[in-house]
Amino acid sequence: RDILDFDIRIPEELYRYKILKLTLQPIVENSLYHGIKVKRGKGIILVKGCLKDDKIYFDVEDTGVGMTEAELVSLRSKLTRPCKETDSGFGLANVNERIRMNYGSEYGVTINSKQGEGTWVRIVIPAQSIEE
Repeated sequence: RDILDFDIRIPEELYRYKILKLTLQPIVENSLYHGIKVKRGKGIILVKGCLKDDKIYFDVEDTGVGMTEAELVSLRSKLTRPCKETDSGFGLANVNERIRMNYGSEYGVTINSKQGEGTWVRIVIPAQSIEE
């Protein structure tokens, strides 16, 4: 049965920039398994990208079950730890750690969520052309 609508809005101007492998996949997978799959009824996952001030912003939004404030605080805390010290949220911690190791602490993953409404994850990386 159809439980998901999926929309990707990445403008062609972003195709000429580098992105680390396996950056978006774990985030989209989390949206599906932790948000949409456990929701009763159809859900939406939206992946957007934009270029602003020499930075690339990727947003992964879902209309899943969302998180309580306590769950969100816990997950945000785990993002700040090295992924080997994280017992859950490994995919997110790994993505965040790899981005920060490659580009610096001003880049990485941020998460917002509201229980019953969904989750929004933002990934920020520097705009580095493939030619560089």
